[in-house]
Amino acid sequence: MSVSASVALASEKSYGLGYEISKDSAGAMKLRVTTSALAQGLWLGVTFYTPTANAKDTESNVYPIKLGKGRTEIDINPKFVNGTFEAAVWAKKLSKNECAKADDFCQQYGYKLMGMTAYLWRYIISP
Repeated sequence: MSVSASVALASEKSYGLGYEISKDSAGAMKLRVTTSALAQGLWLGVTFYTPTANAKDTESNVYPIKLGKGRTEIDINPKFVNGTFEAAVWAKKLSKNECAKADDFCQQYGYKLMGMTAYLWRYIISP
């Protein structure tokens, strides 16, 4: 059983982003994010939020995107069920050394994503 949607975002480079949430026979949930990229060097950022949307109770991950069509599978921690997620395609990932010293996020996490080209936000509902 699954819930899915595709989001086609038009821009001069025609990036695409879609998702599917599914549950296996054991009840574990997965998020599958599909991308369509006509340029190299892109990054997928995915953040999960609990139903209470407590900023300390989030999980963020960054994945390189291959040229063409691709799919990234992510296990959904049960604490995020009935919460939300957001996913975005980014043009560039800066390293800690490339960021300004005053950039607190980059200095703490060691990277910063720049140039969002596609975005989606959805609820995490059990299929």
